[in-house]
Amino acid sequence: MIVKVQVSLASSDGVTRCLIYNKDRSFAYEGGLNEDMVKTMAGRPKAYFKATLGSEGLEIWEEMPEQDW
Repeated sequence: MIVKVQVSLASSDGVTRCLIYNKDRSFAYEGGLNEDMVKTMAGRPKAYFKATLGSEGLEIWEEMPEQDW
């Protein structure tokens, strides 16, 4: 599946948060963003990635081109 990662622009507690969801929103996550994803996002407010949902949770793979959603 392809997911959109949107990073919060501001936070009252200093924690970088994100919203990750797929096009039909059958998968959605809202919470903290780990250091690897902070580096991957490189200050961008959103990006799209190929991802799989496995026993360990969401695994994000390669970056995808901009989507129209």
